[in-house]
Amino acid sequence: MLRRIILSALSVSLLAACSHQQVYDAVHQNRLQDCEKFSGPQYRDCIQQYDQSYSDYQRERRELLGTEE
Repeated sequence: MLRRIILSALSVSLLAACSHQQVYDAVHQNRLQDCEKFSGPQYRDCIQQYDQSYSDYQRERRELLGTEE
């Protein structure tokens, strides 16, 4: 039980240390790697689906939330 709490606290600390862009980049890279299981038009469609820069993502997110960060 104590080990689980320590691991959870460590995980939260590590996640907090990552910037939002680093998290976005990691998720984005994983999604692009998932596209590799496709070929031809399916591959192109998959890549296009995830073809968004972090700055574009951030701008869209702010617009949807109605916030200025």
